[in-house]
Amino acid sequence: MQDMTMATCIIFGNTVTRICSPDVQRMMCKISDSMLLMPIPPQHLSISGTLTTSNLIMASWNREMWQSVVNRVLE
Repeated sequence: MQDMTMATCIIFGNTVTRICSPDVQRMMCKISDSMLLMPIPPQHLSISGTLTTSNLIMASWNREMWQSVVNRVLE
């Protein structure tokens, strides 16, 4: 059984656009009820981290080449 207290993502195209918190009273998330729709928290709008490689060719890649790889992963 799905946990009905979890927030639900609203996806438009390939992008998560909003989070819909369930109405705890009715245990449902209604998109038509704009009071339940919230923006994505800023800390979840970007990905950061460190990549480490021992491959000599990849080690010389610039930021744009790595960004291209990360963008393909996000798709």
